Amino acid sequence: MDEVGKTHKQAGMIALILGILGIIVLFIPFPWIGFVGIIFGIIAIILGLMAWKQKDRYGLVGLILGIIVIVLFILMVATMYWSVSGMIGGTG
Repeated sequence: MDEVGKTHKQAGMIALILGILGIIVLFIPFPWIGFVGIIFGIIAIILGLMAWKQKDRYGLVGLILGIIVIVLFILMVATMYWSVSGMIGGTG
């Protein structure tokens, strides 16, 4: 296998691993850890796109997982915002 093919295979595998780690880290119950998960998700998207252009299936899965990480992060932040604003607003 030539060096270029090996590099793209590694990019797809790294995207897959970072996508999985991003989802796992996102659910650790410390606020600042979520930002580490979003960074993993962004890197997974970038590497996944690079590998997917080279027809690497791991790259496609890493890309999808990276998108899932970002969507979950946005949903979690929105949920926390609505919860806090409800407590401050004094709905009770």
